[in-house]
Amino acid sequence: MGLGKPYWGRSNPDRDETISTGVATLERDQKPLSPNDSYEIRQRRHNEDDQELAEFLEFFTTIRPELAAPRAPQAQPARNQSRLARATEQVGRMALARPEVNLPWLPRRRGAKGATGATAATIQEPQARRLKLPPVWVLTNIAIVVALLLGFAPQIITASAEAGCTWYTVRPGDTLWKISHRYGKTINGIAAANHIQNINLIYVDQRLCIPMTPIASSASVYTPTTSRPPATNSPGNVKAFINFTLPYAKQASRQTGWPVSMILAQWGLETGWRVKTFTGYNWGNCGAMPGQPTVGGTSAPGSPAAFAYAYTPAQGVAEYVHVAHLSYYQAVAPAGRSGGADAAARALGRSPWDWGHYTNQNSPGSSIVAIMQRFNLYWYDAH
Repeated sequence: MGLGKPYWGRSNPDRDETISTGVATLERDQKPLSPNDSYEIRQRRHNEDDQELAEFLEFFTTIRPELAAPRAPQAQPARNQSRLARATEQVGRMALARPEVNLPWLPRRRGAKGATGATAATIQEPQARRLKLPPVWVLTNIAIVVALLLGFAPQIITASAEAGCTWYTVRPGDTLWKISHRYGKTINGIAAANHIQNINLIYVDQRLCIPMTPIASSASVYTPTTSRPPATNSPGNVKAFINFTLPYAKQASRQTGWPVSMILAQWGLETGWRVKTFTGYNWGNCGAMPGQPTVGGTSAPGSPAAFAYAYTPAQGVAEYVHVAHLSYYQAVAPAGRSGGADAAARALGRSPWDWGHYTNQNSPGSSIVAIMQRFNLYWYDAH
């Protein structure tokens, strides 16, 4: 029995030409039929084709076309960007900005000819004038450079000033006059370069700038050191005197407020560094006082008619403290608190009783200061 036209040549009314492309896609994946295939095989293939076609049509008619189309990849939302990246971007935009400033604009007078030919002065109306500055990053760099220059300028100036110095260390017996004569400089020039207020007062071991250029100067003001132990090797009796009198000098300092270094220097100057003299232990050579034993004065200029005599060191301290509280010496303790031992010695030298007594250079107190410097008695003010 013949089947007429072969199966693969027949048309199928269920297949519309509008879906020919989809059908072709389905058929491309199937094994083609041959004339030798049986009727059952062809019928089964026919049924399978119809079922797959139905599923294909159902899929493409129920899903929106735009969902079936492939999508281009989208950029991640900006919220996923890190805070550091956003801050960096914002700073970059700010750095490129150019600030604007308003400039003052003064009205100008202009000449205008009138109907008669005369020139009349007219005033131009003020106009706003704006100026764009360089970008912010340029201004920032300029500000940084200026700040660095201002910060390092003092060090640069100081280094230049000290570079013009020849340095000299003061030795015992030196004076500014001797040093200036040695280097061919003026006393005032050396004093100015080292910030010295009193040209008669310099210190042993003080480092002086000898100016070799007009701007040469020392960077700091010298302060007597209290960190170096006293030098009392010569003369030999200085050390013995200080070892004996130091406890009593500290006791007198607590009762008067006077520096220990100044008391030791004064006692050494008055006694010649002898522990016991013709006034006993009256190391300050205090004048006679009521109720105390006395001894006759000397022929030395300024000597009183009689001195107090101290049989014991404690009696000598009591006599010294009594005299220190007299009105003659009321400026010594305040000077020591505000200006140190040297200031106290100068106040003692300027007192009405001892005016001119502790100096040979017309500089009150300079003799006591010289002793403190020579033996570095300042040590005892801190130890």
